[in-house]
Amino acid sequence: MARLDFLLYDLRLSTTLANQPSVDPRIAIIDIDEKSIQAEGHWPWPRDKLAKLLDELFDRGAAVVAFDIVFAEGEANDAADVLAAAERRNLLGPTTRHVLTEIAPTFDHDRIFASSMENRDVVLGYVFTSRNRPPSGAAPPPVPITGTPADDLAVVTLPSYTGNIPVLQKAAPHAGFFSLLPDPDGIVRRAPMLVRYHGHLYPSLSLETTRLFFLVDKIGIDAASVGDVQALEGIRVGPTTIPTDAYGQAMIPYRGKQGSFAYVSATDLLHGHVPPGALENKIALVGTTAQGLFDLRAAPMQPVYPGVEAHANLIAGMLDNHFPVTPSWADGANFVLTLSTGLVLALSLPYLSALGLVLATAVVATGQFAFNFWIWASQGYVLSLAPILILILLLASFNLAYGFLFESRGRRQLKSTFGQYVPPELVEEMSRNPERYGFEGESRELTILFADIRSFTTLSESLSPNDLKSLLNRFFTPMTRIIFERRGTIDKYVGDMIMAFWGAPVEDGAHAVHAIEAALDMLKEVERLKGEFAADGLPEIEIGIGLNSGVVNVGDMGSEFRRAYTVIGDAVNLASRLEGTTKYYG
Repeated sequence: MARLDFLLYDLRLSTTLANQPSVDPRIAIIDIDEKSIQAEGHWPWPRDKLAKLLDELFDRGAAVVAFDIVFAEGEANDAADVLAAAERRNLLGPTTRHVLTEIAPTFDHDRIFASSMENRDVVLGYVFTSRNRPPSGAAPPPVPITGTPADDLAVVTLPSYTGNIPVLQKAAPHAGFFSLLPDPDGIVRRAPMLVRYHGHLYPSLSLETTRLFFLVDKIGIDAASVGDVQALEGIRVGPTTIPTDAYGQAMIPYRGKQGSFAYVSATDLLHGHVPPGALENKIALVGTTAQGLFDLRAAPMQPVYPGVEAHANLIAGMLDNHFPVTPSWADGANFVLTLSTGLVLALSLPYLSALGLVLATAVVATGQFAFNFWIWASQGYVLSLAPILILILLLASFNLAYGFLFESRGRRQLKSTFGQYVPPELVEEMSRNPERYGFEGESRELTILFADIRSFTTLSESLSPNDLKSLLNRFFTPMTRIIFERRGTIDKYVGDMIMAFWGAPVEDGAHAVHAIEAALDMLKEVERLKGEFAADGLPEIEIGIGLNSGVVNVGDMGSEFRRAYTVIGDAVNLASRLEGTTKYYG
């Protein structure tokens, strides 16, 4: 279900991105891209080059510079290394030693880079890790907060970090972690804004950068008591409140695919190929899109997305005070929507035809889609859609399966009950609407037919049992066919007598006409059979037929041991007596 909710979230996001502005003018990404790698050499670059890059940024008016990079190792000082090696071999005279000692600081690129950060709004990135190992690098500064104490908050706690070398972290007292925690399917949809380490709270790169940009000293914490802990609800930074889950994670307010922010190639900046004013009063994020530097992530709208741009989206969301949010009442709303939808479908679907069921399911699912997308697009609320859709699908599937099984069972029951009495075409007609044909007794006007072989007792005494059986089979088969062809129902065979009726179980407005036509056809068929019987040495037969129309009781009658669909009533008795009178009237 979570996987489906992730997919639906991605669909919602992707379908609404077209309404977002294409490029945010307040943030620039200084990109260590493939072009810069080719022009400046492989990464990592000398720190004096990064100092020049930082100087260019501030000289061009950047307000805050944040590095989506961690400088975990110091850079070698070539002059100091030469001086130390020469000293070990006693190769230096006083003059050479003095010269090397004088020039060694000019090769201390870490110190040069640190000097370029001093008294500037620079945020260094670092990484928190879930691996329980000794931390490396200088300890980053915790975030100053107001509100709930850090120890009481249910934020993500991580055991270690990889920080920047001390000389750099001391020069730039601001730092933020750039760790992004993907969802179980590997897609980055949310980002932790705070992490607890050794009892202190530490800000994300985007949060610390925005705090500096807003010129505020502390961030505020909004939390609610849940049992023994304080569940985080939001983080206040300047005029913005960032809605978070209980663990301090915020949904990333993606503006679009890669390119929603201005990209400046690092090599172009180093060589002065950036237009004047392009970085004035902007937040500059220094990061990389080069394939080999491993900062490409999977985003909801793009499988390969720069991690630095995810941080840019978070900063833009804080500047706009606009974030997707799962409101505190979301669980209640999800429950009510799911329950109401399930009740409506459970009460209505059993009474619909297969087509009606499919249409109703499609309408309800489309309505839920539309409402969910509308509340997302208009209010930025994230409500769960997967449980409702799964419930709709399960109810529709259950009713379709039950309807199919019930209909199949009804058809089998109809066929087993009426198949030997009713023509196949009538059984097929009945099976289209099996609910109309039951076994309950009812009064109905029908036409009843009795047909009997004349002088059958005398005739049977002259035949062997096998010949008698053959004669009856050869007589009943065409008579039954004729009755079926005229839409009649066989009631029973009693010795040499056939009883049939018209108008049930399938209503027949012309039941009397069809019964008379069947009787006339039966008389014609007897004349044909006389010739066949004579050729086979069987005795000649004659039949008498009695017909009567009237109101009778029809239904499934009998005992618990044996039952039959039959008719009873005075009209039936009269039809039988009429058949008996044919003996006297021929």
